[in-house]
Amino acid sequence: MSDALAYLADELAELREQKLFRYPKVLTGQQQARAVFNGREVINLSSNNYLGLATHPRMIAAAAGAAQEFGAGSGAVRTIAGTMDIHVELEKKIAAFKHTEAALVFQSGFTANAGTVAAVLGKDDMIISDELNHASIIDGCRLSRATIKVFPHGDRRSFVRPKSTAPSPWWTMPTPAACSAATVGERSTTSTCMARLISRWARCRRPSACSADTWRAPGL
Repeated sequence: MSDALAYLADELAELREQKLFRYPKVLTGQQQARAVFNGREVINLSSNNYLGLATHPRMIAAAAGAAQEFGAGSGAVRTIAGTMDIHVELEKKIAAFKHTEAALVFQSGFTANAGTVAAVLGKDDMIISDELNHASIIDGCRLSRATIKVFPHGDRRSFVRPKSTAPSPWWTMPTPAACSAATVGERSTTSTCMARLISRWARCRRPSACSADTWRAPGL
């Protein structure tokens, strides 16, 4: 009897041959600027712990205290029974800090991108997407069920307003490249970029406000 999953071995072998098979690097100890991966001390340029908060003594003490009071986790996803009062408190503080009506905390940048794009766009919209967009943005575009048009990375000639034959006059361009070009000289986060893009998208919901220049990223 043949193995129904035998083809996977061939695909794995092909990935190894193409140097695309990934072995996760194993961290020993804390996520620091200098850290030990696979038993070797290296300068860590791949961490998201930019501000060192994951290893800050006050953060560690607060996390330990919260674990003692609330347990090691919420025990459920937030949409069912896992939204705790401390989640709500955190989001209220973030909203107040950002001077906005409300805030929603995602557990990762990937889910933030995927969830935000899918939430603000629908099947009657069009998305103009950079071919080198992060997988999280691509997933969000697909989940939205919007029409997706992909343009070559950094190609200003192809980056134009959709023709009137588009299924909707409402369109958006969720790409970190636009954020980077628009925020040269300052540190920018995915959430900041996405907020700016959503703001532009909201203006473009009024067809009269749309133009190619509205969406062309500076420097492209």
